[in-house]
Amino acid sequence: MTPNPIDDYLQRAEALWSEGTHLPDAEALRQLAIDAGFNAELSEHADARALEATAQARDLLAIDDPDAAEPHLRQAVLLSPVRLEAHMLLASLYARRFETSGDTELRQQARQLALRCQELSPKHTPSAELLKELGMVEQRDTMSWKQAALITAILVGISASMSLCVRYTMVPPEDENAREEVREHFEQTPPPQELPSR
Repeated sequence: MTPNPIDDYLQRAEALWSEGTHLPDAEALRQLAIDAGFNAELSEHADARALEATAQARDLLAIDDPDAAEPHLRQAVLLSPVRLEAHMLLASLYARRFETSGDTELRQQARQLALRCQELSPKHTPSAELLKELGMVEQRDTMSWKQAALITAILVGISASMSLCVRYTMVPPEDENAREEVREHFEQTPPPQELPSR
């Protein structure tokens, strides 16, 4: 029995997405569609299925069933890579899961989908706002700018001290003024401070 070209395409596209954890780009999906034998008529059917899947997902989200909505949204994104709604709904779903679980892979998935929305429509406000929220979460996961500045200052101080030390170790100063320069530098350089606890 010959497999349905759309189902064949979906199976390959889902495998590509799952294996790489990255949302397949438009060129990769186009090539999969060609390999599956898509023509103009099949492309229209695929788009219709994407709209139907999006509507089903929307109804499931309305009754607070994101687990059941997810496969419909993934299918819609793969069947119609140019429609915003499915991308945004799925991005929001993954972002909410990340907030509760802290799973960074979910954040990455949400960001990829939101970025795709921006590629499709640069003025799309919901995806832009979601990207800002995800970015703020990412900043909280890293060191503060004050800690980064302190580390930089310490490293610069250590680097200067080491540079002077190496310079006069490799080529010892010949006069008393140079020796005094070394002594003054190390006497005036404060020791590195401990980093504040987070």
